[in-house]
Amino acid sequence: MKRFKIFCLLLLFSSTLLAQKVRISNGTLIKQFPENSYYELDFGDRDEQGRICCNYGVITGYIRALGPDSIGVLLDSYTNYELPDSMPVRQAIVFKTPSRYQTFAKTDLLSLQRFKNAKQRKRKENIQTLGGIIMFAGLVTLTNHLIVDEPANRNVLLIAGGIQVGVGIALVSIGRSKRYRFKGQKQNWAVVN
Repeated sequence: MKRFKIFCLLLLFSSTLLAQKVRISNGTLIKQFPENSYYELDFGDRDEQGRICCNYGVITGYIRALGPDSIGVLLDSYTNYELPDSMPVRQAIVFKTPSRYQTFAKTDLLSLQRFKNAKQRKRKENIQTLGGIIMFAGLVTLTNHLIVDEPANRNVLLIAGGIQVGVGIALVSIGRSKRYRFKGQKQNWAVVN
């Protein structure tokens, strides 16, 4: 009985800790991502011009399996966007624990972003938001430069506004992660098993 319990525990751990290395290629370059990386995947359809049409989904989680035609993801969140002609609709499902396993077709994959973990993704989002706020504040300061009458104060506002815009642009660029596009580009990436 003791061996059976140990076997069940090992089986449980092996199924939850299983990870998959992901390799992508664009024809000339091959990138390999380490195991247990956190991904943001965009799935959906594109029209003839390469624009997203109809509906698409944004999935975050860990890739656990790569088949010949499918990708198995342990979902952390799933957001579905429907884009009818009149009004876009957004439905978000966030799981408290990444426990939902789902497979998706490789042909529907639009783009992929890799993060070390969920905390890094959230940190990068927060840095981008902070950079946007600082950039907006810098633009307001530069606008105030036009209103002030004294030349000395104008120069101070101009310098302060320029610094704020520069810091905002730097933070937005730091918060961005490389996005690998699988459709709609001249040189598309593809998942390699």
